[in-house]
Amino acid sequence: MEYRKLSVDEAEQFWSLMNQVDYETKYMLYEPGERTKNLPEIESLIRDSVQGENFLLVAETDNKLIGYISVQKGRLNRIAHSAYIVVGILTDYCGKGDAMGSCTGNISKMDTRHGTDPLS
Repeated sequence: MEYRKLSVDEAEQFWSLMNQVDYETKYMLYEPGERTKNLPEIESLIRDSVQGENFLLVAETDNKLIGYISVQKGRLNRIAHSAYIVVGILTDYCGKGDAMGSCTGNISKMDTRHGTDPLS
């Protein structure tokens, strides 16, 4: 299993992963079929994480994206100190203790006020 950042050209693969997770679980914000395929928005999310504005990692095994963790800081001044955290894992990889567990330690090391990226 590998944890890594995405590149902008993987936006469609990332959308497919998020969409599949939406269908497989009832715990995500989006209901099945509710997520629109807005690739420019996803590309922006990826770009923001690469530039250090937000945090996004995917878990991959056998060249297949199987999970992700996203931390997006508040954009408005009054909520700039807060973050929206999403963890999505395909059902086949849940409950095994390895899909995103190692990755969460990286979040605890992250300091968004100073742009610290635990993977750099």
